[in-house]
Amino acid sequence: GHGIDGWTLKVDALRIEDAFVERCSGRIGRLSMLRGSLDAEELTIERIERAEESELVGINVDSLDISDLAALEQARLVLPQLSPFRLWGLRSRSPAWATQPERESAYWGKLRRLLDANHGGGRAKSLVRTAEFQWRRRALAPKRTGRWWGISAEWCALSLFALIGYGESIGAPLLLYAMAAVLATLGIQAWDAPALWWGDTGRVLLKLLAQPLRFFSKDEDALKLAYGVPHGWWTTYAPITMQLLGTVLIFAALNALRRIARAN
Repeated sequence: GHGIDGWTLKVDALRIEDAFVERCSGRIGRLSMLRGSLDAEELTIERIERAEESELVGINVDSLDISDLAALEQARLVLPQLSPFRLWGLRSRSPAWATQPERESAYWGKLRRLLDANHGGGRAKSLVRTAEFQWRRRALAPKRTGRWWGISAEWCALSLFALIGYGESIGAPLLLYAMAAVLATLGIQAWDAPALWWGDTGRVLLKLLAQPLRFFSKDEDALKLAYGVPHGWWTTYAPITMQLLGTVLIFAALNALRRIARAN
């Protein structure tokens, strides 16, 4: 029932037993916990030796190693501090990691399993899954394996999966959908309706963006009827393509939102 609150720590070793540490920042060399509670604010821990029946919130996992994650498996709750801008860079453990994305992939995979077991937050698990996929893709890249003529099927699948943020991003599939609509509009403007006014081009773009809402519609010539666009290859296949692609990408964005916001 006792503890410290609001301190800046710079210690080589700290043991927390039946106590709490709240709103603390700084650095801890080695941490050992037993039935303790740690609520950190910009706190870096270099080594975790023990965390039995403890709760750790807001810790910086940047300098931890795979062996440290084994100690966290006995914790009741682990909510690390994660930044989406730091997950794809190298962690500060060792410069040698720059040539070992396989170890980075294994690290983030173990952290993901740890958060699943310890009921980590939806956003934290989403970021960790993204980092695991990203490092796995880097480990399988042809320039690392040296097999340009025998490219891994898993690498190809992960590269395509990356276009929608590995199923963990809301913005990536929506951005891809918007880009596809712009390209389809430019195709209609360039090949099927070069004389189309830019104002009408904007309305065609909006019409293409709304195609998933018309997925079950029987009106197959809506662009021509609405804007006088002559019949052509782009006006025939662009709406159908946007219906299928848009439905898939919007579903991917909604699924990512569900995964991030999932209650624990």
